[in-house]
Amino acid sequence: MLGLPKELPYTGRNISRAELALIKTNIAGYFFDGFIDVSHSINTQVTTHQVQKGVSISDHAYLEPVEVTMTIKMSDAMQGMIESDFIGISYTRSTAAYKILRQLQQQRLAFQIHTRLETYQNMMITQLSVNDDYMNYTGLECTVKMRELMVASEKVVKVSTREQTTANSNSGTILSSAIQDQSILYTLFGQQYGYAT
Repeated sequence: MLGLPKELPYTGRNISRAELALIKTNIAGYFFDGFIDVSHSINTQVTTHQVQKGVSISDHAYLEPVEVTMTIKMSDAMQGMIESDFIGISYTRSTAAYKILRQLQQQRLAFQIHTRLETYQNMMITQLSVNDDYMNYTGLECTVKMRELMVASEKVVKVSTREQTTANSNSGTILSSAIQDQSILYTLFGQQYGYAT
């Protein structure tokens, strides 16, 4: 059977499942018979507003979640690399693979996928597309669309327990003067005509 060796070269040691997950294309640790097409979509969203000259441009663009589309094949006529993945789930390997993909989508769990180009973390299935016709009667051809779930990490910042003094700051001395309750006309003419103050 062609494919990856079961042993590491020069050591004679068997390849563990964890090591295999890092070198062979897989979805959530499941190794399908074939990956016909793997499409990577990595986009940057750039602002459409004007940007002031001389500012940091990285503040005006952000990476969108990665999208990966894989077309997988499963055959009912051959053995897989790790056969235990698809035994006992359904009556054929192809329907078992379909059920596994549906469960991953229904459980809405984030998982890892590995491709020849890159390993992606926190991926979720957004769409499964299966054409079940006479060409795929003894197998499965399924297009799996996955999108990265953006995860933010929380950072704890220590705040001083020391009392803040800004609320108790001295605002200075306020001087006031007596206000005379007289109009300008009274001040000018009232004293001439003998009005008392």
